[in-house]
Amino acid sequence: MVRFVPIPAFPGNSKVWICGCFNKLPHTISTLVSEMVSSTIFLAAFGGLVTHSLAQSLSDSVNAEVTVSSAATSLILSASPASSGSATSSASSPVTQISDGQIQSPAYSTPSPNGTLSATPGVVPSNATTTVDAAAASISPNGGILSIAPNSTTPDASKLATQNECKALIDYQLPSKNSIPSNFNFSGNVRTYYVAAEEVAWDYAPSGWDNWLGVPVQNSPHAIAAGYLNITGSLGTSNWGLGGWQKAVYKGYTDDSFTTQSEQPATNGINGPILRGEVGDMIQIMFVNNLKDHYSSMHSMGLYYGKQYEGSLYPNTTSGETPNVQEQDAVPPGGCAVYKWLISDSQAPAPGQSSRLWSYHSFVNMPADTSAGLSGPIIVYNSGEMNSTMSAHREFVVTTNTHYEARSFMAGENAKNAGVDTSTMRATNQLIRPFIGNESFWVPQLANFPAVQLSDAQGPNFYTMNGYVFGNGAPYEMCRDDPVIWYVMAFGGASHVFHLHGNNFQYNDIWQASQSINAGEMFTFNMNAQLPGVWQLLCHVSSHNLFGMQQNYVVHGTEVDGQTCPLPPLTAKLAGSP
Repeated sequence: MVRFVPIPAFPGNSKVWICGCFNKLPHTISTLVSEMVSSTIFLAAFGGLVTHSLAQSLSDSVNAEVTVSSAATSLILSASPASSGSATSSASSPVTQISDGQIQSPAYSTPSPNGTLSATPGVVPSNATTTVDAAAASISPNGGILSIAPNSTTPDASKLATQNECKALIDYQLPSKNSIPSNFNFSGNVRTYYVAAEEVAWDYAPSGWDNWLGVPVQNSPHAIAAGYLNITGSLGTSNWGLGGWQKAVYKGYTDDSFTTQSEQPATNGINGPILRGEVGDMIQIMFVNNLKDHYSSMHSMGLYYGKQYEGSLYPNTTSGETPNVQEQDAVPPGGCAVYKWLISDSQAPAPGQSSRLWSYHSFVNMPADTSAGLSGPIIVYNSGEMNSTMSAHREFVVTTNTHYEARSFMAGENAKNAGVDTSTMRATNQLIRPFIGNESFWVPQLANFPAVQLSDAQGPNFYTMNGYVFGNGAPYEMCRDDPVIWYVMAFGGASHVFHLHGNNFQYNDIWQASQSINAGEMFTFNMNAQLPGVWQLLCHVSSHNLFGMQQNYVVHGTEVDGQTCPLPPLTAKLAGSP
């Protein structure tokens, strides 16, 4: 029998946990955190790789009741044997650990009537370690779920790389030929970045104000309408529900020690570090997952990569074949990976343009990952023009994203500290009172619709620009007549309309006041800052604007206005300028 019920991820009373990807366990087995008992076996498969058919297979093979439940980042498969003879173990056995494919003594065994689940490294000294060959750990087609066979004490070939091993993979060498597109002409430049996924406490409105209405957020009708103030618990007391949210973000570092963060523009907000390169370059990234309990990766939207550098967790094979999942597709907590991405002519700026926006994000579970905050920009320049373009322009990244906190893989952490105040629908309750002299009065006619089932809200959903609402990000600053490049991208589940007040921008050589942008799209706009002032930058979708998807940009006056621009001057001039 197969039964689907909600079970908290990694509950404290679980007896056995085995975490990993069950499609041939490409990441081996992460952790077994308690002693084996005969009553319950828990298997956690990352990214939804345990299916109904797998559950049914286990149920049939051991005559057990199987429970599958969904969690933020995993599925938990619980097999409760029908009788105590279905699985056995020694109650006196000390805790057994499995880490990175290694089973540490003492050994344990969980025989079932047909050997469905077993882990038998054999009798080894208490201080010895036996390595499990991931190729021997597989799903059996005859109903067997997991079979782990001992191999040898040599390191497993599929063991996730340590940071030292990752450092060695930063070798400045191009990937294999089958990972290089035919239109890639290597410039000889390899640009190296060091990026980590880290947990932070995020405040969507750090000033505590709705900066568009000029009122504190607790008095903002926009914040009230958006439901931002309905948060209870300790999160509800942190800036009226807008602060203290646990997020996962990318942080850039200067080298492989991961001690000094790389400098990023103040306007970058929640975005990951800006990765830059020119046509013909290779970008190589050493990525470290510093999240405590969650897998993550880096997937490029736009640049070329071989399968091993895709950074996206899915079987990517035809039915019946061995799933082809790479280590870089889901990096475990504490793990690392190296990615190599190539910039060919296909990623070049449009004709007549000097740069172009692409992006990256985690793709273990994209909706959960991007709602948590794991995304960032890639800017590509024409060959040999990166430095001159950066010197001649003000460059700004704008990410429109609806952060669905209920979808974030950090939702469990946030749920510990918050709840949502729900509201009730008001019924029509007009009181009709005829008075002397009244000849008629209006009686509302209610439509005869069936009763509507109402459910509690699961929000809030924060409508942000670079992770902020109500103009709380650092303002984009420029001087009058400065050439400006806007790099605009969208994540989340909604379409937006990018709009500037005060100045128009150019896209594909056409001057525009606004541009629609769907989730997953990236645009590069050019602008000449013509009119001084503090101007609005916003999403022109009414509800998104109401809920705070807005920011300010400032055009400082110059000598023409009898003023001095406080910003450092641009150090290069555009071709054709005086």
